[in-house]
Amino acid sequence: MEVNRTFDYGLVRSIMTSPRVYPHIIDDFSPSAEEFRPIRDDRLIYLAVSDESEVRGAFLFVPENGVLFRVHHFLLPVLWGSKAIAAARLAMTWIWENTDCQRISGKTPTCNRLAWKFAEKVGMKTVGYEPNSVQIGGKLYAQIITGMNRPEAV
Repeated sequence: MEVNRTFDYGLVRSIMTSPRVYPHIIDDFSPSAEEFRPIRDDRLIYLAVSDESEVRGAFLFVPENGVLFRVHHFLLPVLWGSKAIAAARLAMTWIWENTDCQRISGKTPTCNRLAWKFAEKVGMKTVGYEPNSVQIGGKLYAQIITGMNRPEAV
């Protein structure tokens, strides 16, 4: 398995809008999968995850400032489970080695317990709670804020 930076927005879009992925990454104000287009901005870092020579997922790192990056993940079912954890660790290692990032953070709606547990399994710690901050299916949910610092060994 490997991760590489990509500017292939069509590829990123195909992963993000997969019927097995898109319902888990949107809220009530997101466009339909047909209308969705990834944001094109050189400051954003899209990493493609390849497994068995095929791209099967992507990570998006959004710099909030020079040292704090927010992470989003989009993994096809073939990468779910232990491969997802390995992919996330590779993506985080890439960020630590190729940017000035000192902290990675994420937000997960409380209705997506699997994503929250995934964040914990890759080493992120729960650091906060944002009440009534996302609307899904007409209902307001809190978001759990997770984060981790750059390892000292990097």
